[in-house]
Amino acid sequence: KAIKMLKGRVYGSHLKELNKMGPDAVDAPCGRGNALAMGVLEELRRQKVQGAVSVEYETDFGQNAPEVGQCIGFARGWAQAKKYN
Repeated sequence: KAIKMLKGRVYGSHLKELNKMGPDAVDAPCGRGNALAMGVLEELRRQKVQGAVSVEYETDFGQNAPEVGQCIGFARGWAQAKKYN
């Protein structure tokens, strides 16, 4: 909903999901959290956003490479499935 409201003003985005809503929430791999990452990517594509989409994953900083990799794999898999590569 927020990305739709900002149409024409989005030049890039951070892709992040949380395991739940609330102050004790922690990061979750994209596609496995509550942010509906697929819907975010769909809306960015619909608006023809050309900027970078970067992964934001702060939980277990310094030891979260597997989870960051899952997020990158999620975005790449989504693009491949949609034939956006």
